[in-house]
Amino acid sequence: MGPFLVEIQLSNSLSGEWVHNVPSSRGNGNMKPPGSLRKLIHFSGNDYPGLSSHPTVCRAAAEAALQHGMGPRGSALICGYTDYHRLLESCLADLKKKEVLLC
Repeated sequence: MGPFLVEIQLSNSLSGEWVHNVPSSRGNGNMKPPGSLRKLIHFSGNDYPGLSSHPTVCRAAAEAALQHGMGPRGSALICGYTDYHRLLESCLADLKKKEVLLC
């Protein structure tokens, strides 16, 4: 596993609240009254479970930013090649029992 593996434990009541609460990234709180919202399940964003403000996740993100800097990350073609791209390629090559693998 990588150096930034984050494990958290959630109570059943907290994970159950995700079904009823809209995840928020600490917005201004201008929400519509309960009952006036339609049900929406959003799986296209990176924070659909609403963990972006969890203290353990925030600490791990801060540590990673201090160690590796900040900026957009994506494919090597678009955002530049990093040590993490190299590590991913190496691990996938090992998994597939190949000499090299390009991501």
